[in-house]
Amino acid sequence: MVVAVRKTINGAEHNLVEFDAPDKDEVLETDVEVKLKWFNQPKGFGFVVPNNKDVDAFLHITTLQKAEIQTIGEGAVLICDIGYGPKGAMVRAVKTLIDTGLMPGENSEELVQKSGFNGMEGTVKWYKPDKGFGFVIPDDGKKDVFVHKTCLEKHDIDQLVPGQRIKMAVKDVPKGREAVTIELSISNDKNVVQLNETQKAE
Repeated sequence: MVVAVRKTINGAEHNLVEFDAPDKDEVLETDVEVKLKWFNQPKGFGFVVPNNKDVDAFLHITTLQKAEIQTIGEGAVLICDIGYGPKGAMVRAVKTLIDTGLMPGENSEELVQKSGFNGMEGTVKWYKPDKGFGFVIPDDGKKDVFVHKTCLEKHDIDQLVPGQRIKMAVKDVPKGREAVTIELSISNDKNVVQLNETQKAE
């Protein structure tokens, strides 16, 4: 059942917000970016952590299924509506899946073999750590590939530098293409070695 609730916080009245069977005194926060903390697929539940709060929000598999998401992996990033009530924080709805995360045991090669993923190399166009994203110029000459900070975190990469060569698994998204995995190209290390040898010769 869908219930409409008018929220009053510190005397200020907020607009009507609809969500499934909430507690009467629950506050709903909409369009929150969260990161998956862990999810037990067999048991059908897990927890996510909102970017703007130090709290774990409960996520049930039925909420994912309503958003037509069957499974998510380590480090997955989503946009959700989160309710805060007597029972704690709970994901009420999943709006967008930004990053599916890395499934257990998966690597770049396995992802490339999956339908919808393409393996390619490219050159970093720019990356802004403060914003948490950037773009890569792919070698296939098509549209630039979007890179989110969570993709770097999955592979223990602090940041990307313009001109840096990388290998990546790419997926198609509504606004273009996005990197699912990233590996620093061996050529980057070769360039460093060649530079050191040149300096020694001088």
